[in-house]
Amino acid sequence: MFFKKLLRQPQSLTILYDQARLEPAIRRSLGWILGANLFGTLFGIICGGGTAAMVGLAGLLGAGDFEFGLLVAIPQVAALLQIPFSLIVNRSHKRKIWLLTLGLLSRLLWVFFGFFPLLKSLPDSRLPLYALIALLGISSACGAVINVVWFPWFSDLAPLQIRGRWLSRRDRIINCVSLPFGLLVGWLLDVLGVPTRYILIFVIGGVLGVMDMICFANVKEVWKVEPPQIRLGKAIGDVIRNKPFMRVALMWTVWCFTANMSGAYLVPYAMNTMGISALQVTVFGTMAAALTTILMVPRWGQALDRFGSRNVMWVAGIGASLTPLFYLLSTPGSVWPTLLHNLIGAFF
Repeated sequence: MFFKKLLRQPQSLTILYDQARLEPAIRRSLGWILGANLFGTLFGIICGGGTAAMVGLAGLLGAGDFEFGLLVAIPQVAALLQIPFSLIVNRSHKRKIWLLTLGLLSRLLWVFFGFFPLLKSLPDSRLPLYALIALLGISSACGAVINVVWFPWFSDLAPLQIRGRWLSRRDRIINCVSLPFGLLVGWLLDVLGVPTRYILIFVIGGVLGVMDMICFANVKEVWKVEPPQIRLGKAIGDVIRNKPFMRVALMWTVWCFTANMSGAYLVPYAMNTMGISALQVTVFGTMAAALTTILMVPRWGQALDRFGSRNVMWVAGIGASLTPLFYLLSTPGSVWPTLLHNLIGAFF
């Protein structure tokens, strides 16, 4: 009964579109964004500084705590490029071209990550690891334009009154697909030999990332308001004087700092110290989080539309911030800290 209802989710999106009286071109564009987000989520299961695939690959190449920290830190540092990219996109008035150039290149580079184990025979055994880190830096720098472009673009397509419910339905659909996919990835990482496992997994991940970007080629480029020409100095001054925004920025800065301080090491700790396999990390991490998200995200979507973002963030932020404490209970071979962290974290 549950999955039968889940299969009717696209009809519920149609109802939302009818309520907002969206024209057919906008409906089609939101459908392509849904597809892009689906491919992007599957890409994220494989590709990223803290995924089981990357942790396993980096560990094979001899990464220590410093290198694991770099793998997670580099995408965060590259995010600073969002500031100049936002000015460039605003000035050029072209979102699609940036996603289909820099965004596409960022995702395409992941196809090559799985081939680094083939370089282990080189005289300098550290070279493959630092080449991996360098390639991640290039991909992250190019990918910084993606967040600048896609969500403002989506916001110009989806009216505010349906946005929370649209996102909740999107998340249910995506998590229903990511469940079996995450299990498949974890199983392949455990059963395939080296280097086959990494070549296959990262080629799949790179192709999914490319498909994410290509979907945006079919999205209508819409601007609700003609973007004004912005001078960086004046824009920064306006931001600093905007006290509500600065409070949000301060909150998010502290959140990212604390989350990334510990988050960089949770998967390496689970796999290398607690002795959990890639499949167990997937089942008790990705799968547990996806199941909880499928069940809870409609309630959060309704709460967003009813109570507003601020009130929902208060409740969700407090709950989510406490979940890493479960790792204080960790023992070798125990999966409970990973399960509870992802289960309750996804709930919030």
